[in-house]
Amino acid sequence: MSDIHTGLLTWLRHYRVPTAALRGVWTHMVVDSTARYGDDSGFMVKVLEDCCASPDPELRRIEVEKTRPLLGQVISSGEFVASL
Repeated sequence: MSDIHTGLLTWLRHYRVPTAALRGVWTHMVVDSTARYGDDSGFMVKVLEDCCASPDPELRRIEVEKTRPLLGQVISSGEFVASL
C-alpha cells in the first residue's frame, strides 16, 4: 500500500477499494507504517495477524496487541477470508 511513486493509491481510489488487508515482515516497522498510511488515506485497515512476522517476537506482540488496534482491525487470515 505504500504509494511512494507507484500509483497504487490512485488505482485503489479509482476502483473504490475500501479495505486494505495487510501482511508482511517487520510488523513493528513496515506493516505499522503501511497501516498508518492506509488509515490516513481513508481505508479500513485490517492487519492479518497470522501473516505478520518480526525478528523480535516482543516487538511484534506489542505492535499487534497495543498499537495496531488503535488504527485498524487485527484479525486472522481465516477471519478475513470468511468475511469476503
